[in-house]
Amino acid sequence: FYIYTSNNDSNYRVYINEKNIDSSQPNVSINSPTSPYLTNSSVLFNITTSDNIGISTCYYSLETDLVIANYTLFNISTSHHDWISVNNSMTEGLHTVRFYCSDTNNNINDSEKFEFIIDSKKPVVKIDFPANQTYINKGINFNFSLNEEGNCEYSLNGGLTNVTLTINSSSSGFNGVNNSISDGSYRLHAFCSDNAGNTNFSEFVD
Repeated sequence: FYIYTSNNDSNYRVYINEKNIDSSQPNVSINSPTSPYLTNSSVLFNITTSDNIGISTCYYSLETDLVIANYTLFNISTSHHDWISVNNSMTEGLHTVRFYCSDTNNNINDSEKFEFIIDSKKPVVKIDFPANQTYINKGINFNFSLNEEGNCEYSLNGGLTNVTLTINSSSSGFNGVNNSISDGSYRLHAFCSDNAGNTNFSEFVD
């Protein structure tokens, strides 16, 4: 509120005019990104906001390899509640996005952040066991390894039937045992994917 006086015929009058007092920061909800793993260098950044008196501006910052850069968000709604931006030059690796929004009273919300990894490369698969040789024992161990975290399966019939391997504590090593393999020749196929969904189905052992 504010107070002012006027002098009329030597009589002083006091006028009180109420005005909105707002010390609350805006509410911010992250709509995108929400997945911890992305495979595309083009990333949509989108938030929804709400406030008692109205939003004046929003932007976001990206921290990558300890380097922080700020980017503009654009309002796409008449009520200033929907803010969006597309970054087409995102690099591989870990990123932290933080959103900043201020209302018309300069109350700022900078608490909303999200970490995500951009990974567009397929995992490197190594078949550690079995090797390309003849085994007398029908109990065959299967050991695969990846250069990153992921999941692996194997098949002895070209992918018609896949068997999931057990993940070790590092989430990059996989093992299993098959005690019911009949006599004969087999081609072992590895079917592996990383946490971002990139796949490598090219490795095999005869």
